[in-house]
Amino acid sequence: MHELIDRLASYAAYHRNPNNIRTHFVGIPLIALGAAALLFKAGFAPMGLPLNLATVTGIILLAYYAKLDRQYCIAMVTPLVLILIAAGYIASLPTLPWLVISLITLVIGWTQQLIGHKHEGRKPAFLDDIRSIPIGPLFLLAEFGFKLGWRTDVKEQIEARFTTARY
Repeated sequence: MHELIDRLASYAAYHRNPNNIRTHFVGIPLIALGAAALLFKAGFAPMGLPLNLATVTGIILLAYYAKLDRQYCIAMVTPLVLILIAAGYIASLPTLPWLVISLITLVIGWTQQLIGHKHEGRKPAFLDDIRSIPIGPLFLLAEFGFKLGWRTDVKEQIEARFTTARY
């Protein structure tokens, strides 16, 4: 649990402004969808099993989340599957609509991120630590859970970092 708290607290240090957090609830899912739609068309079939890079990336992310925390990993399965389903639909379109929708989704998502960080007055976390990229979706799940009263122990440990240390 120590690494989970470290990763979430480090990410949270760049996301203290509520307006920034709100923009991330739009931007991060759109970025994930756009990236997954682009990766979905890159397929291969090891041992006859059809796979694509979006699904492989999702599996790797879930393995990482499982390493950090089993409960968060399980909770991430549903949003990940929904993104993969939507990405699969986008990838099933003819090339031009697939590419346009994927790129527009990415542009809107990144624009939301930039607007949020303008509110924050601080650059995005991944510019200082590339490891924060997979933490973004987990941060959103944690924030959503905190609003529902889930995993308040995690919230308390993250907040304790801000009263005892300066980020």
